[in-house]
Amino acid sequence: MCAARPFVLYSLRNSNYATIADTMKNEIEATFVNIDHEFMRQKLREFGAQLVRPERLNRRTIFDYEDLRLDKKAAWIRLRDEGDSVTLTFKQRNGETIDGMKEIEVVVSDYEKTKALLLATGLSVKAEQETKRELWEHEGVQIMLDTWPWLNPIIEIEGQSEEHVKAFSERLGFNWSEAVFDSADKLYQLVFDVSRTEISTCPILFGPVPVWLEKKRRIG
Repeated sequence: MCAARPFVLYSLRNSNYATIADTMKNEIEATFVNIDHEFMRQKLREFGAQLVRPERLNRRTIFDYEDLRLDKKAAWIRLRDEGDSVTLTFKQRNGETIDGMKEIEVVVSDYEKTKALLLATGLSVKAEQETKRELWEHEGVQIMLDTWPWLNPIIEIEGQSEEHVKAFSERLGFNWSEAVFDSADKLYQLVFDVSRTEISTCPILFGPVPVWLEKKRRIG
């Protein structure tokens, strides 16, 4: 019979294990709204950018606890199916700056099984979402042409540093002062008079704008 082993609480900070802070990385990304995607495709081709993934439908499920404890910390868990890969990501917004978004991301093999696993741990579905995304790359920069339900097309530009992202954005003709450094919640708030919690708990799927949301559309 095995002897009982004493319970030991290990401190991650004082061990060889990576801390949460060490594991999370900055997402260096700028978003610009109201984009003509066809015009942007033409410019990207002229610059010699490579089309990595043609436009396709992405589905995602956002998770939180019933009491929205992650939402209260500006955090959420996202399960995303991009067609050729499925990722599970913990994201947290620490500020509306280019490096204010932190994340830990892993690749998983099965969307539905991962969803079931998360639900089994006590998490709840906060919202189901759909988007369309087209991915380009050029000199270490990723360019995402995104379409979200009920919004005009957008572009996201991601790189290894603010300088890199800014330089490429300006090369494409964007005004850096108009960049948005935030999650999709902010993009909806630019169009609709809603709180972050209202829009982040709303199913965002292609189709008619929900009546309650249409009534909150900003004028002008």
